[in-house]
Amino acid sequence: MTEDWKFFTSDKEFEYYFDTTSRIQAGKDVLEIKLKAVCIDKEKFLNDVKTFGKRVENYNKYSHTIFEANVDCSNNRYLVKLITEYDNNRKVIDHVAGALTNWLPVSKGTLGEILY
Repeated sequence: MTEDWKFFTSDKEFEYYFDTTSRIQAGKDVLEIKLKAVCIDKEKFLNDVKTFGKRVENYNKYSHTIFEANVDCSNNRYLVKLITEYDNNRKVIDHVAGALTNWLPVSKGTLGEILY
């Protein structure tokens, strides 16, 4: 299935899009979604990469990050299942499966707030 990315919000660091084709009901009040984050300030992003101890040269051609997550609407919480970072050629730079193993509460300034 072809992805259909629709812009829905931004913050100081990223523009966020959701894939309208991937949104599925994963439970009574749980949605499974894909979120695409496109970096606005690449210099700041590369500094953050250094902070996390990653090799910056791997990110020189960074394009975007895809998050696959579940959002539990009735309990105001979310679970990030997969994070994949891509370069300009759609080559995977980094891939983290089982990114979070516990549900997290939606709180201000977090990915959960954006997803919710």
